[in-house]
Amino acid sequence: KPEFARKFLDRQLNLSKESDLKDIDLVVWPETAISYLVGDDKEIVRHISETLGVPVLLGARRLEAKKLYNSAFLFGRSGAINNIYDKTILVPFGEYIPFAKFFAKLGIFGLASDGILGFSVGKSKQIFGLEDLQSFMILICYEAIFPEKVNNMANDASWIVQITNDAWFGDFNGPQQHFALARMRTIEQGLPLVRVANTGISAMIDPFGRVKGQIGLGRQGYIDLNVPEALDDTIYSYVGARIWNAVLLAVLLLTILFFPIITKFYEKRKN
Repeated sequence: KPEFARKFLDRQLNLSKESDLKDIDLVVWPETAISYLVGDDKEIVRHISETLGVPVLLGARRLEAKKLYNSAFLFGRSGAINNIYDKTILVPFGEYIPFAKFFAKLGIFGLASDGILGFSVGKSKQIFGLEDLQSFMILICYEAIFPEKVNNMANDASWIVQITNDAWFGDFNGPQQHFALARMRTIEQGLPLVRVANTGISAMIDPFGRVKGQIGLGRQGYIDLNVPEALDDTIYSYVGARIWNAVLLAVLLLTILFFPIITKFYEKRKN
């Protein structure tokens, strides 16, 4: 509803101003934090930067060459856009519909598509850096459930940011499951993670997967914490899921191989 756009923007500005911004290196807002098309509305970017006076990372839609992207924008202190990341793994039927052109003829579009053929897949780099900040990896929502995707990119990062909008799950178990998977990424990589969600769960998570501070589901607030230091490279960051997949495959093959023998053994015992 367009009439709520400014209300939600002001709410996030006011929450951000509650912290002591003089000591803040970065303010992080969630996925689709504002409903304005950032590339088309320079006044909104200027307003955010002038109000806060610190670097801001936020999620918003981006329209370019008639393609719609679900994006993350990093603004410097002056309001200049320092980095843009367009989401690369889209949610089927939510952000795009397979065979979209066919379904469009029937009047069926993606749930978040604004009447065009869903969001487009991004190709931009996921590693952000700004001024004195250590480089970090940006994940948008659904992307945090793919361990191999994180593993392939995380070597160049000192911490991870996940911005997400879990509101469409309601208060069912979706947000809790999504949160648990984000914590797994920190343990696998030995990297801290800043997670910011429109309706929760938002949290600062250390590289052991421990929650250092959080805003619960359906609660309003802000977290003002230092990002914990990363650990040394983990075994998982070197081998990824390949070794564990190989073990599982070996167990499966052994089970298939020995199943007839085990079955005969139990039949003999019964007799």
